[in-house]
Amino acid sequence: LDSLDLRDDETLEAYIVGVDLAGDEAASPTTEHEALIQYAQQQGLNITLHAGECGCAKNVYDAVRFGAQRIGHGVAALQDDDVLATVKAKDVLLEFCPKSNLQTKAIESLDSLDLQRLLKENIAFLINTDNRTVTQTNLLDEYALLLEHKLLNWEDIVRINFKAIDYTFANSSTKQWLKQQFEVEAH
Repeated sequence: LDSLDLRDDETLEAYIVGVDLAGDEAASPTTEHEALIQYAQQQGLNITLHAGECGCAKNVYDAVRFGAQRIGHGVAALQDDDVLATVKAKDVLLEFCPKSNLQTKAIESLDSLDLQRLLKENIAFLINTDNRTVTQTNLLDEYALLLEHKLLNWEDIVRINFKAIDYTFANSSTKQWLKQQFEVEAH
């Protein structure tokens, strides 16, 4: 790791904006990768960590503590009010993948996803697909599933996607441009 310094390479800096640490968190929790995460932060990179898919809210807490700006899955945070409060206080976005979370048994049913609570409490989240080749889904299928089960309505989907722009790893001018484009397309 010491041989790579992204701050000194303008070419890499233009294309690498963050890291996403994913994998079997039960076998290899975030705490085992603290040095790598710290190194990425020292390089000025944004951090996404997968946590809370194996049912352990502490993994979500650890991911927030290590400075994750986004947490892949994060569904276990819904089981622990203190962890959810920490996610909110640190303004971390949770990336939910409903079909994948059902397949991996991270949630027992879609009712486990209290998305209306998150909306009411202004906790940032986004709907994702996870590994599309394994899950055999796409974003429209994920939305349709949530609409069918009345976990979200169309206005909710528009709202969470607009808010999610703030959590992209883009610069502020790109975020502003994305918001303008979104406003045009959404209305």
